[in-house]
Amino acid sequence: MANLDIVNNLKLIGDYHTHTIYSSSKIYKHGKGRIIENAKRARELGISEIAITDHGPAHRFYGIKISELPKIRKDIEEANKIIQDIKIHLSVEANIIDTPSGIDIEEKDIDKFDYLTAGYHLGCESGQTMKNIISYGRFMPRGRYERLRSNNTNMVIRALYQNDIRVLTHPFDKAPFYKDEIVKACEENHTLIEINNRHNNLTVDDIYEIAKYNIKFIISSDAHRPREVGKVGLAIDKVLKSGLEISRVVNLERRS
Repeated sequence: MANLDIVNNLKLIGDYHTHTIYSSSKIYKHGKGRIIENAKRARELGISEIAITDHGPAHRFYGIKISELPKIRKDIEEANKIIQDIKIHLSVEANIIDTPSGIDIEEKDIDKFDYLTAGYHLGCESGQTMKNIISYGRFMPRGRYERLRSNNTNMVIRALYQNDIRVLTHPFDKAPFYKDEIVKACEENHTLIEINNRHNNLTVDDIYEIAKYNIKFIISSDAHRPREVGKVGLAIDKVLKSGLEISRVVNLERRS
């Protein structure tokens, strides 16, 4: 873990990747807290902003229902009235899929969110799920593996160019990708690259390698319970071990 004196000298401004009960279904309880509970936890930690980023609707087990967006927005507004010193954003962790737009949020619904984040997840229709699961053990010929890797990479790049995505969540996770091509697309589209506290990707080596590009990073808890909001120690540890300049992490600042 990172040197505690160094970590204690850093302040998390906002946690822009948190989940709630809206990322759940009768089949799978993915998010386990309410919006106001996430906000209360952020206030306890001195965090000034959070985003609610429940999963996009294409996920078979825990995608949000677009029809519930007015209810989610109402919950945010009510939480903001009760906890006035916390800004709560309505976002979404859109699923990157193999469609013309590259994500599972239709154009007519994009304005219902404050901004978009997006990442690749298994379990989505049109997401090459079974092929990517098989690829984990490399149980496929080399040529098919490389074609899959190219297709996955193209999915992400298409999503980045076709949409105004603020954050690419847990890049290079869950499937094979060509990293440099994705990072170049983030650079050209001014998309922040997430260092996720919950997922191994980005690794320390990944951060070190891609820091050569003119990109900025964001660290996130990817909280699935209120008590996990603001929990970014592992992410900070990776930042410090990689030698990344703190100024390149948009939601970290040094305490005065």
